[in-house]
Amino acid sequence: IISPQLAGDVDQFQTTIDMWKQFSHPNAVSLRNVVASTDFSSNGQARELIFEYQYIPGAVTWEQAFLPSTANPTPLLKESDFWSYICQLVNILKSIHDAGLCCRSVTPSKILVSPGNRIHLNCLGILDVLYPQTTAPMEQLQYDDLTSFGDLILATACRNTKV
Repeated sequence: IISPQLAGDVDQFQTTIDMWKQFSHPNAVSLRNVVASTDFSSNGQARELIFEYQYIPGAVTWEQAFLPSTANPTPLLKESDFWSYICQLVNILKSIHDAGLCCRSVTPSKILVSPGNRIHLNCLGILDVLYPQTTAPMEQLQYDDLTSFGDLILATACRNTKV
């Protein structure tokens, strides 16, 4: 993720980064490190933030796996698998909220599905670093997570991203 405006000093985000680095859950793609760099800058001046996350072999996004498109027709999702995914997502969202955090990325492109029907929430903490001065209280952000979760489940059940 490149954010030249915010990448001047990683230290200003260290508390948030540390909270996400300490968060551990089997369904989370763990944040390993965040560094500022000029290595990718065309002029060598702009700084970028680079987020390093755990690698999940064989994973595809929820969008690729379950939401059909003209380029990617997907098979019907078995009900037992769907319930398993729902339970995994509820479990990790509860853990995130119990830790005093919010996900802010319950979207089909940020949820990974790995072999063995495991769900992994990806990109945790990025929005907290990129937009640290949100005016919404934590309770509202956590409620937004639940609303996004409901939208995801409804869209998947209806096989329609326009829901």
